[in-house]
Amino acid sequence: MANQELEVIAVCQSAADRPQLAKLKRDWWSEETRPVLPKCVVLRSGVREKTDLRAATRSAREHPGENILFTFGYPENEVRSFMSEIHVPLQVAGKARKRPARGDKRNYPSASLLGATGDAPLVMFGEDPVATLRKAAICQSARQSMKVRLLEEGDLDAYFSLRYSVWRALDYIPEERICEKSRWEVDYTDRSSIPIGVFRRDPGSGDEQLVACGRLVSGLGDEEPRYRDMVERQVQAKSRQADDPRLLENFKYPEHLHHPFDILDSFPGFRDYYCDLVKRRVKRAEISRIIVDNKFRGRGLGEVVVDSLVDLARDKNIRVLFLACIDRHATFYNRCGFSVVPDLSCELFANVNVPAVVMHRNMAAS
Repeated sequence: MANQELEVIAVCQSAADRPQLAKLKRDWWSEETRPVLPKCVVLRSGVREKTDLRAATRSAREHPGENILFTFGYPENEVRSFMSEIHVPLQVAGKARKRPARGDKRNYPSASLLGATGDAPLVMFGEDPVATLRKAAICQSARQSMKVRLLEEGDLDAYFSLRYSVWRALDYIPEERICEKSRWEVDYTDRSSIPIGVFRRDPGSGDEQLVACGRLVSGLGDEEPRYRDMVERQVQAKSRQADDPRLLENFKYPEHLHHPFDILDSFPGFRDYYCDLVKRRVKRAEISRIIVDNKFRGRGLGEVVVDSLVDLARDKNIRVLFLACIDRHATFYNRCGFSVVPDLSCELFANVNVPAVVMHRNMAAS
C-alpha cells in the first residue's frame, strides 16, 4: 500500500479561535511535539485556511480523499448538521468547545469506521487538536481501501485463522491449547462475543480480505443468540473437518467458572473489581483479541479496531469497558480513551511472561 499524502484545510469561526489553530500548527509540525503517524500517512507541510465553513467544505469536496477539514470554534452539532446534507466522503475533525459534564474526563476522538459509508462525511471532535488530527489522518487513510463491519458466519474461518497465526507466532498460545490441525484459536468466551473485522477491498475484483479483527465480550447470559449459535456451528464443523478434538476442548466452559472473564483472575484484585460492577448493576464488557495481520501493521488499524469496538459497546449501552494488555501497550489503549485501573497489574498474564495491566473506560457519557 502506497503512502498517502493528506492536506489540512482549516476554518475558524472567529478571530478568538485563531490561537488554537496557531497552536495546532506549532505542535503538529514541531520535532518535539509531533505525534507518531502510521507509516503510510504523510501530512503536507502547512495548512490551507478558509474564511468560513461553507468555503472550507467546498474546497475539501474538490479532492475528498486527499484532505482533512478541521474546524475551530464551531459547535459540534452545527458541524454535524451541516455535513449531514453532504453526500461526499469527507473527513471532518474539530476542536471540542468544552468537556463533557460527566463520564469521560476528556472528549476522545475516534478512528471508528463501523457503519461508515463511502458517500457520507465522517465527523469527529476531540479536546486535544493534535490527537484529533492524528485520529482523523488514520481514518482518512484507512477508509480509502478498508471497511469495518460485524462478522458473518462465512467470515469465521478467516477470523479464527488470523487469530491463530498471529498468536502462534508471538507464542501467546499455551502448549496444551495449540490446534495445529485446524489452526484456529478459540476459547469459551467466543460464545458470548461479537466479533468485528477490518476488510481490505481489492479495487479490481471487489473481494474482501480480513486484515484485522477484535471482539466485544459480554457476560454470561448477555450473549446474543445469533453470534453464539453461528460460532458454535462453525467450531463443531471445523473440529470434524480437521479431525481436531482439541478445538472443542478449548471451546468448552471451564469446570470452575467464577465469572465470565476468568482469564483476568491472573490479576490479584480483579475479582473484587468485577464484583463491584455487578453489585452496582453496571453493564460491562471486555474487548480482547485485537489482532492485525503482520503485513498490515503500522497503519493504525489496531486503533480502528479498538475505536470501532467502543462504538459497538456504546450501541449496546455498555457503561464500563475493560481489557487486559501487556503494560508496554498501555499507551496504545490510552489513545483510545482507556486508563490503567490502579493496583490491577501482574507479572505473568495467561501464557505471556511479561508484566501486564488492566485498563478500563467509563462509557457513561462518552
